[in-house]
Amino acid sequence: MRYLHQNTFVYKLNNAFFCKYFAFSLPEIRRNLLRLHIIKGLAMPQCPSVGFPRFAKLSVFILVSGFVASSVRAQAQAVTHVTTPLSSAWNQGAAAEDVFSIFGNPAGLAFTPGLQIGVLHQVDLEGNGQTLDLSGAMQLDDLTLALGHFSGVADLAGKINAQTRLAGALNLDGSALGFSWVTPDGFQNGFNNRGAWQVGGINRINSWLAQDIGMQGQTDSAHPFDTVNLGLAIRPFGSFWTMSAQAATAVWNDWDTRVSFHNWFQLGHFALLASVTDVGAWGQQAPTYQVGLAYRGPHFGFGSSALLNDKLGSPSLINHVRLSSARIAHEESESSLLKEFVAFSLVGDGRPGVSNDAFANLFDPQTGPEETLLALDRRMRSAEISGIFIQIGSLSMGLGRAMEWHRSIKQWQELGKTVVVYLERPGDVAYFIATAAEEIWMSPSGTLMVDGVKLSSLYFGDALMEVGVGVQSAAAGQYKTAPRQFILNGPSEEEVEVFGDLANQYYETLLLGLTKARGMSEEKAKAMLDHGGFTPTEAIKNNMVDKLVYPTDFDQELEKLAGGKTWEVGWRPETNAYSHRWDRPKKIAVIPILGTIVNGYTEQDLFGASDSSATGALTVIEAIDDAVSRADVSAIVLRVDSPGGDAMASDHIYHAVTQAMRKKPVVVSMGSYAASGGYYVSAPALKIFAQPLTLTGSIGVFALSFNIEETLTKLKVGRFDVQRGRLQNGSLTQAMNERELQRLQEHVDDTYRQFLEAVAKGRNMEVDVVAQVAEGRVWTGVQAQEKGLVDHLGHLQDAIHAAAVAAKIDLDTSPVELLLLGQGDLPVKLGFRAFAAPPKSSTVVAEQQLLEALGLTPEELEFWSAKGTKAHLPFKVVVE
Repeated sequence: MRYLHQNTFVYKLNNAFFCKYFAFSLPEIRRNLLRLHIIKGLAMPQCPSVGFPRFAKLSVFILVSGFVASSVRAQAQAVTHVTTPLSSAWNQGAAAEDVFSIFGNPAGLAFTPGLQIGVLHQVDLEGNGQTLDLSGAMQLDDLTLALGHFSGVADLAGKINAQTRLAGALNLDGSALGFSWVTPDGFQNGFNNRGAWQVGGINRINSWLAQDIGMQGQTDSAHPFDTVNLGLAIRPFGSFWTMSAQAATAVWNDWDTRVSFHNWFQLGHFALLASVTDVGAWGQQAPTYQVGLAYRGPHFGFGSSALLNDKLGSPSLINHVRLSSARIAHEESESSLLKEFVAFSLVGDGRPGVSNDAFANLFDPQTGPEETLLALDRRMRSAEISGIFIQIGSLSMGLGRAMEWHRSIKQWQELGKTVVVYLERPGDVAYFIATAAEEIWMSPSGTLMVDGVKLSSLYFGDALMEVGVGVQSAAAGQYKTAPRQFILNGPSEEEVEVFGDLANQYYETLLLGLTKARGMSEEKAKAMLDHGGFTPTEAIKNNMVDKLVYPTDFDQELEKLAGGKTWEVGWRPETNAYSHRWDRPKKIAVIPILGTIVNGYTEQDLFGASDSSATGALTVIEAIDDAVSRADVSAIVLRVDSPGGDAMASDHIYHAVTQAMRKKPVVVSMGSYAASGGYYVSAPALKIFAQPLTLTGSIGVFALSFNIEETLTKLKVGRFDVQRGRLQNGSLTQAMNERELQRLQEHVDDTYRQFLEAVAKGRNMEVDVVAQVAEGRVWTGVQAQEKGLVDHLGHLQDAIHAAAVAAKIDLDTSPVELLLLGQGDLPVKLGFRAFAAPPKSSTVVAEQQLLEALGLTPEELEFWSAKGTKAHLPFKVVVE
């Protein structure tokens, strides 16, 4: 860990002064950062801090000031000298990038991801004193704010002094500026106390070279500044070896200069430190030596180092602990002594299950399905990984997304990785994914429910009529049948046609998993799907699974399969993870549009996680604008897994995509659904990728209105209306008349026309041609490609590759980083919006209660009860 000198001087006179003199520099162990007091006219030595970078471009300078309050207590005794850490020697100067930067070069805070908390403790091994430093930093986009508190004990008798520091830093795309302020007597007297300020900057020129600058001054100084620091850091062999040299000069003190040299060696998550600091430029000062060892885990780090100085006498021991909300990634080694297997649990719509890693559960927010697959794919391409063990739990994903997992597993095996899938209570979708694996295991007490395809839909027409609920609708498109489930009591001819077509394609896909992956004949595969599920014994006998294994025997069976000792490692969602890199790789922004498309913002929980049930148009638009404005983003990939939603919200996203296309390439990757509004937002993209069984198309719109006018009449409830304007929209208490319904149909038809024109423009097709494949008809990905609605069949990685090619990025020579944007608003922001939002009317509440009685989910309630035209898939397909 890095440290900083704290010099405690006690001078025995008629009265005694105890002064903690605290110094700090990111780049090195430094002494004399501030002169906080003068002892009987003797100026305390000044201290250097930070180095000066040459900035390629600086257009913004934001100052975040801070204060350090220091209480000083007097004590009469012999002179004592104690050294104390106020920064981490593991991360100094131009290499600064953690929370301990608050006590050194504040610019390093700009590279501190998420929320970090740091604790530093130093103790003199002979018991002459100890210190404790607490610090915290939070990154808010490009701005980072930090708070630090120092408590020093001059000796074990408990004489304490304290300081507090506030600081901030601004990230300028690889360069950074930071500023902090120190005042020795606390905040109570304002800014006029004797104190000190510090500014610093860091410039990361490329992946192996960085430079820094720092300057400190004091409010009571006769000079505009007191010390200047310059520093340089290099990484000749990547992050394995970091070398740093720092020079600090007291400009007004005979140009007194001190130099420090640091070496950091990174071995996986472990780091070694060897440094020589506080070397006088003219050899007039004894240097301080420091050696240490630290563990730098993804969320948690700790370490210890020893300080040795001939003139200081007894050595000191420094311990540090770091907690981070962001996952800190390190460059991986090319080989491992043991065969490493990723242990992963797949649940829901493609998210990871609960991890047994306590720190991961504490800090990692809920990971979305897109980030999950991307991060896992990246992990599997590491040379140190031998294979993966996937436990599949209860799934709610469609076959389109399942095909993506199936293909990814196949690709991992092509890379030479061993893939084993363990099925808990599998259905058809889970089993289809598993058929891509080298081996399929299941519990000896489980059940394999592989029984083919069934598509179901409920109809509420007669039920609503029975309770006196009226339903009125308008639709554009022969196949836009969504309102019919509330009007009819059975399927229309169009629904029978579409459902039969989808069932056939889904069935053929399941057969393919059995014939191609499990080596069965088509006749036997059909017999297996007609079997009605399998007991464990039947599953083994019919070659449906390879082994029956209890969870306690996983390790033993895995070692047999791997032919040697294995080591299970967790998967790490590092799509947006922080990495110790100095270069600025080109980025591709991935923006998810999941679930129903609604107006407003995507909601998040307290920990910043958002589910996939609904996506707010404003969240997506702001994410697109952010990606377009960022110089480090070269291309955009929209990940669409949505059955559609509000027509206006879809059109607003469509416009944002169109605007973005003028500046950067936009590529769409479709998941299980990209229908109606989901296709609307995809149409203007440069390229569209879909899975073979993606449900897309459904180009059509509708409007729906519920009323309880008949119920009120039966209950003899009176109603009084005052109306100005001949035509009114439908309401819960009154049905629309014939002319009002006609006007509603005109609005729907106009929205449909706009939809057709938008698709024609985005796909470079004639409106008449689009109309022939529209009419609300749902197509699979294969059919959509044949109709010209989709460009390629492929999954998310294929879309990302196409985006890189469109942005003219050479993937063989240029590193590319994926940037996940648009996952939702901050909880605080949502809280203000909720506070400012008007309360819902009683009629809206009543309408939602009515729909809730039909068994709809909260998201479906919100969607169906909302007013306006809708571009939504007329059904949801669940393979049972």
